[in-house]
Amino acid sequence: IAAHAADHAEVSDAHGSAFMAFVEPLIERLAGDDAPDATLYEGALSDVQAFIDRETEAQLQQSQAAVKALAEAEQRQTLLPLLRQQVMHQLQSAELSETLRRFLMGPWVEVRAHAMVSPGDDKAEMQTLVGTVDELLWSLERPASELDRDEVRQRLPGLIDSLKRGMALINLPQAERDGVLDDLMQTHTRRLRG
Repeated sequence: IAAHAADHAEVSDAHGSAFMAFVEPLIERLAGDDAPDATLYEGALSDVQAFIDRETEAQLQQSQAAVKALAEAEQRQTLLPLLRQQVMHQLQSAELSETLRRFLMGPWVEVRAHAMVSPGDDKAEMQTLVGTVDELLWSLERPASELDRDEVRQRLPGLIDSLKRGMALINLPQAERDGVLDDLMQTHTRRLRG
């Protein structure tokens, strides 16, 4: 008990406070017994060890989660310049508003990096988010025929849904989401009128 308490000597240490809250009633129970025997002390020692083991396991799990999150953040930071360069290349000849260009070069690059390094088995979702730039640029080309216009109209709901999921993935502020989607709607309206 003394060794573990010494590891958490600071009054502000939450682990030390939790340990003391656990151990004080245990000590009172031992001290209040008129005829203590070895099994009483063995049981108390076993309870203390079980508490310490649970606490250690919880700390280990927290540490592992923090290390994993740090590794993912580092991977995203490594990907960002490469993905930004790729998007810049894709946008070279595209006719885009400044709002859409900034969105695709900034937040959408973050979405792609996040999708690429996040754990999970949803590879189709990752591919959808990664391919959204091409899909968006295609949708903004001036349709050559009424058939092309109809195809764009049919594919727009899926594109907008992908954009919204990506925006949610990086917690893009609602005002920025609305600005991008409004700009996109206005651009599509102009292009689809012919």
